[in-house]
Amino acid sequence: MNQLTQHNLESLAPALADLFIHENLETFKTSAKPLLMGDATNPGLDETEASRLATAIYYAMPLPARGFSSGSAPTPGRNDPCDCGSGKKYKHCCARAGEIPPPPVDALVMLAMAAFGPNHWNALATRPDIPNPLRESMLLHCMQRGLYTEANALAQPLYDSVATLKNRDQVCLAYGLDALAETVTGTERRQRLEHLASKAKAPSIRSLLFQRLAMRCMDSNEPEASRHYLTKAMREDPNQEEMPLTELSILAFTGTDAELKARARWWQVKLEKRYGPDHHWANFLQALVTQGKAAVPDWQDDPQASSEGGAVMLDREAQLHDVLVQAPPEVSDTFSKLKNSESSIKTRANLTKAARQFLNEIYLPETAPPGGKVNRLHLMVELPDIERTWTDPEANWLHLLQAYPGLLGNATVLWTLYRLLQERPLLAGEPVASTDALPALIAQINLYLNTLVQTLNGKATLNRRTLNADAAALLTREHLFDLRSMGQGDMAMNLGKGFLAINPGDQTAVRIQLASLYAEHNKPKELKALIKRYRIESTPELSLSLMQLHATQGDFTKAFEILHKLNQTNPKALHDLRLDVNAPLLPEEDEFQDIETYWELNRRHWRSNPQALEWLKRNLPNETQDRN
Repeated sequence: MNQLTQHNLESLAPALADLFIHENLETFKTSAKPLLMGDATNPGLDETEASRLATAIYYAMPLPARGFSSGSAPTPGRNDPCDCGSGKKYKHCCARAGEIPPPPVDALVMLAMAAFGPNHWNALATRPDIPNPLRESMLLHCMQRGLYTEANALAQPLYDSVATLKNRDQVCLAYGLDALAETVTGTERRQRLEHLASKAKAPSIRSLLFQRLAMRCMDSNEPEASRHYLTKAMREDPNQEEMPLTELSILAFTGTDAELKARARWWQVKLEKRYGPDHHWANFLQALVTQGKAAVPDWQDDPQASSEGGAVMLDREAQLHDVLVQAPPEVSDTFSKLKNSESSIKTRANLTKAARQFLNEIYLPETAPPGGKVNRLHLMVELPDIERTWTDPEANWLHLLQAYPGLLGNATVLWTLYRLLQERPLLAGEPVASTDALPALIAQINLYLNTLVQTLNGKATLNRRTLNADAAALLTREHLFDLRSMGQGDMAMNLGKGFLAINPGDQTAVRIQLASLYAEHNKPKELKALIKRYRIESTPELSLSLMQLHATQGDFTKAFEILHKLNQTNPKALHDLRLDVNAPLLPEEDEFQDIETYWELNRRHWRSNPQALEWLKRNLPNETQDRN
């Protein structure tokens, strides 16, 4: 198939916005085909391929008529005319070509949002049936672009249904409250927050609303009222995500220095236990513990310095976005066949030096010895000095990408860029502004991984002793997570299965995510095959996924057999699960090698099956049984 450039995909934005409203396949194909085919300066697919991809995109879009979820294209009969419009029978046309995967759903939705005009927002904003994950993305899109009025309109159904909001909706509501703060005066906002708090029922939702009330009272110099609402917020859910910042901010202005230091130390111990020592609050809390109120001025950078640093950061991200969308999508890595049916991923010779310079620029400190090289361990640890990478005008990594766009077809470079965008710092005083660089990067990653799997599947397996192979495994793990969160379960399962076929010794927990997907999508045959391949005893997360499948199907006898066997062979796994099953928040770790991964991946699925969850809580062995 001819290559589809990012330019062609981005040109679809107006057609995608119309599709969101009108939902007509033929109209969309008519408008999308010439854009996908491109022109002399930006050639894309041929007519048949463009028609097939347009059809795939139509069914991938979470359209209102499908309940804002993705669908799958119906398969014509063998002797029926092919859907692509070629005039041939299906068996002689696209049946031979196989399925054509659409771009990731979040990238399509973001493109549609970028082209949304007032008519589109008015048509969607008041619909109460928009699922909150999609509404959350739409709110974020508006807030990032300063469209506060549109965001506030989108949030109105949240306010109308606040009594039915669940704990999982708190991020979506938080974006709505941010929009409310930008569009409503202080007195009216306080009245609205008090009304919402009186209607809300979920503990985390009530806690969030009380925290916003506490901050509003602090802004209006009402310390007693601020402390009153803080107490109510703590009573509802002391582990709500905004709680550390809310409490410590209020104590900094209403409490004593000793009280602030004591609570900062309390949060420090609590969050280290929950997230580990390197969580994103660590420096913030340590400054409070050692300096107390003296550290408060350091929370906000000098306004002028912040403005200058923010301008550099936003300019660099805009340039990165341009590089991503203008570079022709290609895989520049080479897959070299080795002995014993293995394959090594190597950077093309003409890009090797540039790739090494790019990685050293980001991973290695300035004091690194001459000739220092990034090794496999660098890929797994926190990026050093992430803020300097974005704000230092002398940083050279972006210039290297601009000079060598072929680096975007290299696994290690893609992995590094993914982490850079995910960990992008926010400067104090700067708006949370961002380009659409991440969706553009995800499209590149999707192309790379699918090319890798299609090239090696059935021919070779990865040699896991190469840096690029490690990066490809890490990319796959994160991309499966992205696909799953976007509702692309089938695409995630196909990619995960294909990747394990070329990387059977997976060490990045791709198999755990795949098992979780099989359990979530009720695929016992595939799950049992995966368990047989990796063995229950050595990978407890796989057996837990099978237990989940039986429990959600109501077969608690088989589920208990698996639980009992796991308690005998791996009591630590049960100990960890017991700790996690009632935790309101879960660890956010880079490493996915233990039982916490299983629970993080499957938490929502268990929560949607309360009978199975209650069974799990009742039957988890206690510590005495573990020791015996």
